[in-house]
Amino acid sequence: MSTDAFDGFLNVLCDRRPFQMFTVNLKNGERFQIDHPRAVAFNSGRGVFLGPGGVFVMFDHDSVSHFTDESAQTLA
Repeated sequence: MSTDAFDGFLNVLCDRRPFQMFTVNLKNGERFQIDHPRAVAFNSGRGVFLGPGGVFVMFDHDSVSHFTDESAQTLA
């Protein structure tokens, strides 16, 4: 995924009102759900998610295969 697509999708998904949870699917098969817009920070194709229990998940445009929104619609 390109840097611009990564940042663009995250901007759209985090800015939805009301906010809807979405899933980040990684190329290695792992995935994690973003449950709050302030639980993720991103810029220039890199991101970090603060998950439950204070666990940090770092991800970038090269590691993401696609995003899935709450209605299971696949994005990129």
